[in-house]
Amino acid sequence: MLEKLATIKAMYLPEIRSHSSRWHFPITPSLWEEDVKSDLEDYLIDRPCYVRRNLIAYFELLDFGFDCDPLNLTDAPDFLLSPNPNQGSFLLWNNYKYLENPTIKVYQLNGKLIYCQEFTDYQKTDKIAINMPEVSSGMYIVKIESLDFNSTKKMLVIR
Repeated sequence: MLEKLATIKAMYLPEIRSHSSRWHFPITPSLWEEDVKSDLEDYLIDRPCYVRRNLIAYFELLDFGFDCDPLNLTDAPDFLLSPNPNQGSFLLWNNYKYLENPTIKVYQLNGKLIYCQEFTDYQKTDKIAINMPEVSSGMYIVKIESLDFNSTKKMLVIR
């Protein structure tokens, strides 16, 4: 996995330079490289099975060609939001359990509700596509609620 990270880092660095120049984020490409090293490398070392499982789910692969101990998956998050940051369209993956009549809400940081949708059920591993074309750039809170479940994630929209 770490070899792949080095390849991905080299592949995206030119894009990061352009992105940084245009959007002023990350502040510099070297800060991005430091973040990749300090955060992503450590994450890959600490949780390789979790990364493997989510890559398989995201790209709908049958196999990833990497075996690991499934016992490392006990600390998996309850739901996944991707991509993050995004442009107002994203997917939510249920990584927890079957949820009966869940509600997905998106809030501005000031607490204003800007999106709310109820579903009849949300099976484990189900994906829900959310599209909010009218939302402006900024930080948002995504919340999933059901009778016995409540979880939130931060989301960044960049237009």
